[in-house]
Amino acid sequence: MREKSKKTLRSIYNKFPQFYKECCLIELTLDVPTQKRWTKMRKKMLSEENDFTELTKLRESIKTNGLLHPISVLVEGETLKIYKGIEQVWIARTEGYTHISAYVINKKDMDIINPPETNWYTKNNHLGKQACEDHRKKVFEWLEKRGKSRALENLEEASAAIEKESLSNG
Repeated sequence: MREKSKKTLRSIYNKFPQFYKECCLIELTLDVPTQKRWTKMRKKMLSEENDFTELTKLRESIKTNGLLHPISVLVEGETLKIYKGIEQVWIARTEGYTHISAYVINKKDMDIINPPETNWYTKNNHLGKQACEDHRKKVFEWLEKRGKSRALENLEEASAAIEKESLSNG
């Protein structure tokens, strides 16, 4: 019997080599509550048409440029749960990949990979839920006007540009 060859979707950038691993896609899980929250969040943020467009852009970006950053996988006992990168995993599976670049982390390491001070929503949570939602809308509008994806770098670029603009206006 012939063994299936390994096809890995590798990331271009790797900021945390101590957590880097190439994970088998069939070993990755997504618990039902997380999947429901993710689906509900996407439906709130995007119309079905825009959601399809965003996933199509991400698929084309991955086909053209590869995976920019590893996904994040949370270790819970013997289980590997997708923490960040659900869309990338879905695309990798549909494109025939068997493995994907990932940061494999424990809960205690989460803040190393995703420091709270770099997340606008965490940083400004004291402003209240509505202020965070208003900012999220501004970020998505800013990205849409410029034809940019919602990749982490673009979210950070948009947030910085909006903060800079509000400081100069205020």
